[in-house]
Amino acid sequence: MIADGLLDAPLPEAGFALHISPNMPMGHVVSRAGTLMASTDTLRATITGRGGHAAMPHDCLDPLPIACEIVTALQTYVARQVAVTDPAVLSITKLNAGSAHNVIPSTVEMLGTMRTLSERTREQVRAAFIRMVEGIAAALAQSARRRSRKAIRSPSTMSAPPT
Repeated sequence: MIADGLLDAPLPEAGFALHISPNMPMGHVVSRAGTLMASTDTLRATITGRGGHAAMPHDCLDPLPIACEIVTALQTYVARQVAVTDPAVLSITKLNAGSAHNVIPSTVEMLGTMRTLSERTREQVRAAFIRMVEGIAAALAQSARRRSRKAIRSPSTMSAPPT
């Protein structure tokens, strides 16, 4: 629609984006000057070990405890090293591993999301994610492949101050 000239004539003076918010009363429209909604990043990591029989963990390199260490480290990082005045939320929402109760898997796939209000904190937390995934896996003789991507380049939503 934009390519077809929707915004060409007349040239708009302002634009408005709407988003539902389950914590607002139905029928209300709310706004404020400044940041309204956080940026969105998708975080992915694959921790690779060496699977085997659960009765013989000493013959394996179990990637599950490594993934758990990474999740704990990420939560600690956000709680203790991100300023409360420029916050971040990092949630690992999915761990996918294994196929049976008595088999140690060879890989764990981690999936999560990161939300920040500023680009500075966004880059800080993304760098910490990379450092922790790779560093914790390496420290425990595992390999890790990680990806973080800015979800469709979704920056923070800003509202212009009243004029």
